[in-house]
Amino acid sequence: LIATSDAGIIPYDDNPLWKNSIPAKFYEYCSCGLPVIATVHNGSYLEELIKEHEIGVTSPPLDEEKLASAIYWLYKNKSFREAARIKARWLIEEKFDRNKIAEKYLNLIWKALECQLI
Repeated sequence: LIATSDAGIIPYDDNPLWKNSIPAKFYEYCSCGLPVIATVHNGSYLEELIKEHEIGVTSPPLDEEKLASAIYWLYKNKSFREAARIKARWLIEEKFDRNKIAEKYLNLIWKALECQLI
């Protein structure tokens, strides 16, 4: 059902606890190749991910007009939407794949153990 959507929305309020959190729905949306529309705190990790990887649009929390503008902009920019779909899927496969993360983590552990043995 999610994959048939045109975009996924992540609506945050202005609680500062959300500044550095990433909700599970972000990963679900990206896994389905959906562009992300998120209300985010300026400088948050979620904002950085969305902007750096060009996988969606953002607006400030609790600003309905800017959120509506972001949704409309994404609606009108089909080429950006299509590119964002591909980039979102790539982001999950390359940066957030559990197997790749586990392999990196195990390599770090092995390196730490090797240092202890020397």
